[in-house]
Amino acid sequence: MRCELDAEQPPTIALRRAAPHPPGGDDTCWLPMPGVILARAGEQLERVRSAWRACRYERFLPEATRALLHRHADALTRLLPTATTVPFTMDDLLDAGLLPRHRRFAALLLRVLREHGLATCPAPDERWLLAVPDEPDALTRELLLRHPAFAGEVAVAARMGRHLAALLRGEHDPAELLRQPSHGVAPASRFTERLARALLGQIVAAWPGDRPLRVLEIGGGTGATTAALLPLLPPRLTRYTFTDPDPLALTAARHRFSGAGFLDYQRLDLGTDPTPQGLTTGACDVVIAADTLHTARDLPAALDRVRSLLAPGGHLLAVETHHPALLLGSPEALSRAWPAEDDPLRARTSLLRREQWAPLLRECGFTHVVQSGDDALPTRDAFSVLLAARPRARTPSRGLPAAAPETRWIIVAEGEDGLPLAGAVAELLVARVSGTSASKGAVAVLAAQEPGHWRELMSSHPSDKRVAVTFVPSSEHRLGAEPSPTRALQALARAITDLPTSINRSLYVVTRPSPPNPAVHETARSIAREHPGLHLPHIDLHPGDDLATDARRLAHELLATPTDHDIVLTPRGRFVIHEQPPTPRVSYALDTTAPAWTRTSPPPPPGPGMVTIEVHAATLPGQGPEPGWWACAGRVTAVGKNVPGIRRGDRVSGLASGTPASHTLASARLLTRTPPGTSDAEAATVPLPHLHAHLALTVQAKLSPDETLLLHDDATGLGLAALRHALHCGARVIAAARTPAQRDLLLTLGAWRVLDALAPDAPRQVLRLTDGRGAEVMAGPAPSGWERALNPDGRYVQLGAADPSDPDVFAEVMSGGTPARDGGCLPLPFSAYPAARVRDALASAREGSALGEIVLCFDPLDEPPAPFTK
Repeated sequence: MRCELDAEQPPTIALRRAAPHPPGGDDTCWLPMPGVILARAGEQLERVRSAWRACRYERFLPEATRALLHRHADALTRLLPTATTVPFTMDDLLDAGLLPRHRRFAALLLRVLREHGLATCPAPDERWLLAVPDEPDALTRELLLRHPAFAGEVAVAARMGRHLAALLRGEHDPAELLRQPSHGVAPASRFTERLARALLGQIVAAWPGDRPLRVLEIGGGTGATTAALLPLLPPRLTRYTFTDPDPLALTAARHRFSGAGFLDYQRLDLGTDPTPQGLTTGACDVVIAADTLHTARDLPAALDRVRSLLAPGGHLLAVETHHPALLLGSPEALSRAWPAEDDPLRARTSLLRREQWAPLLRECGFTHVVQSGDDALPTRDAFSVLLAARPRARTPSRGLPAAAPETRWIIVAEGEDGLPLAGAVAELLVARVSGTSASKGAVAVLAAQEPGHWRELMSSHPSDKRVAVTFVPSSEHRLGAEPSPTRALQALARAITDLPTSINRSLYVVTRPSPPNPAVHETARSIAREHPGLHLPHIDLHPGDDLATDARRLAHELLATPTDHDIVLTPRGRFVIHEQPPTPRVSYALDTTAPAWTRTSPPPPPGPGMVTIEVHAATLPGQGPEPGWWACAGRVTAVGKNVPGIRRGDRVSGLASGTPASHTLASARLLTRTPPGTSDAEAATVPLPHLHAHLALTVQAKLSPDETLLLHDDATGLGLAALRHALHCGARVIAAARTPAQRDLLLTLGAWRVLDALAPDAPRQVLRLTDGRGAEVMAGPAPSGWERALNPDGRYVQLGAADPSDPDVFAEVMSGGTPARDGGCLPLPFSAYPAARVRDALASAREGSALGEIVLCFDPLDEPPAPFTK
């Protein structure tokens, strides 16, 4: 079936959109069983796992758990200072200020600390003793040096640990920590999203092209999973309902996905019956739940509700976390409800172990449960993706809607071939009102009638409140045949529009997809323009296996009194036509003014000293009025003359000018080989921030040991590079940033003091911290008024303003010939965004939600760059 149905009238394009009736009758979803879906996705799943192993999560998880637990143990010693020397009980923690509502969190933390050797509790007196924890900031700095791709997770966990004592006492609101905007680009999130994409891709591939695909997402939250899955779904087939219990999340999703016309938004709390909340039983073919099912207080009851929302044979696609340390590192553990005290499934945490999910889903009425994820420990037991089906069960045929009272139905067949369908529809309409006087029934007639006959037929019952005429053109068009379908339709329109305006008048035009007759559709459009008060839907009826079924589908549509104007009825579904502006072309170069991706020509062959790079990772361009320099990492595809040391196929990173693109030309002297074991995303974080930090602090400011640097930056890649450089020089750093999360990260990574960059008295605070002297060097883009914080003989440098393209400086910095080399010219903490989510990346930069460098990744495992993706 064609998606573009009316492209002859620019600038709009007519697109078919799924618009199914409410479920009823045989709505069985005949998808392959989850095991078949899993098998078909096997090759894609293995590619996803292969890319995931490059993140080295199996090394990160134990190291991150150690850093987290030492930080949390340190927080307990701040809550109860004697915890490392005097055995204590839970009552002692409560006396020290622990809120009773956080008792279960504290009990879980103590048990996990004992499992990792950081607490002892000789049975049976339940008196605990903590080991002296290591310095938590030092552990966090080392963790980020070794695993810069996990900046987001590490920063959130470190921030929670830094404020944990205050959180447990109720002096700090967990919601404040959760307000930091997030777009779900953490490596673990991208891994599970890719697994879900592989499975959903096979569901879509198996879906019939003439039936609407009804998708419901539970707990959509920030929309990260939505953004990853939407590009897989065919817009003309899909109705996607985004749900969340928080109205603010729904508002944000409406804004984020405003370009996707097949989305609906609905508030849903799984703790109560979905039906009173506006959802219909059996109305979904696929339910998506990403890390949300375990948050239900009564999990079996929630799963029963999810199953009830699925059509028979429908699939649940769920992502779930299993590792307790991942819960301890999230503020959600303090803000979300825990399971009931006597919950037999979850005695310790709200999380289920990996092996618990399949039996529980079967107990709750699901079948053919399969589970996917990493196939190696410890990641296998950290999180997984589940696919399960509601059992199939045939139900009785759908009943017809109630007939409107006092309606006169006239079914007009253009020719003899359409009369059987018209007669069958009329019989169904008569049967629907049999035995009542609410309607004058229905009649099927041929179109070969004089105009006077039509007027007499339509006005023969003056008490009618509604006259509904259905015109069924002939399926065989003969040249010169009389009357033509357009003439017959025009005669019907004249007769029905002559009726008194007190009568509700409808004229339905039914067409067949083969052979098409565009003249009928155009005539109907013309009539609608001339008579705007006439209800004139166009129904494109695709024939099924038998006449009785076709008649029933058409009668159901007529009785439903559709408000849509262009309707498509296939044997397995209902669609409507919406007109939209043409979708811009899919692209591979960034238009920073939109921002959106635009299609560009491949780069020309490289000239002398130049190379062509297939970009796998890129940083965002500078924020100046003209396109500047950006960092890239990828594979060399062509090499110009006079380029020693670089060959086609080499992995390189370096600088490129202009705007980020999937392929670019770059000077060979501004490139360096990517070290083995370093990912392209990691390599892209290195060149530009470190060059700018070196140029600003060493070349221009000549920062020296024992000086104070006032760093005015929002914990961007450039700011973190400057912080590393200054610390290595021996300088003391006072950092100013806009958000608490940025300040916490800067403090964790070695800043001496941090300030709120938006506080009016921040410059005075700098003077107090420096005993009135002020900072010797100030770096950043500093707004007006901050010059008061600078020593009268001090130096101000603007970060990122110098030209970084000197090949000699590039070689010096990248080869380690600068003070930044010792831990400074290593990859920086970063957040990796699929290129399709460039608007999310830019929003993160504006909001300050991205901590560290922002990297755009061109990876075929992610959704492709497309202008409609936000």
